[in-house]
Amino acid sequence: SLPDGSVISSSAIRALLRSGDVARAGAMLGRPYSLWGEVGYGSGKGAGLGYPTANIDPLDSAKMLPAPGVYAVRVHLPADVITAEDRPGLLESARGELPEVDRWGDPLGAPGTARGVYAGMLNHGRAPTVHEGGLPAPRLEVHILDFSGYIRERSLKIEWIARLRDERTFATVDALREQLRIDEQAVRKALRAPRA
Repeated sequence: SLPDGSVISSSAIRALLRSGDVARAGAMLGRPYSLWGEVGYGSGKGAGLGYPTANIDPLDSAKMLPAPGVYAVRVHLPADVITAEDRPGLLESARGELPEVDRWGDPLGAPGTARGVYAGMLNHGRAPTVHEGGLPAPRLEVHILDFSGYIRERSLKIEWIARLRDERTFATVDALREQLRIDEQAVRKALRAPRA
């Protein structure tokens, strides 16, 4: 059990994820809840707001996703996509297991492959302010702080650290942009990520 007396169980962890309480779910797991995904193609609307996003397609389509909302996350990127100009934004360098294969059964890399870890702000939802009426299905989009490299069609790992807020519709794009600035500062605080 946890120090507060909460009993650790798979059903308790699933309930926490359904409610978006990724911090408590991570405490029960003994590590952040995570998933591996591949970066797909998007509309480019995040870049127009000053917050380009990577659209994440989970490698395991059956993996449970936390409740829709905006989250502080850690993003593990392959070391070969990190340029010298992106190095100051690294939270840490890591080595570790990659998922064994991608969705087509091709190896993703050797065990112990080097990765760089960055702070990110992730939206799990329908993006109703930039897509009128919202997207037909929720998606995962992550803005990686202090990183500008090309990662399309690459695999990465997302670790959920903290829920920031619910997804909501803003009256104007400028109001959304201002909220994204606030969200960025909350991510930096949650992950102790100074501006690079």
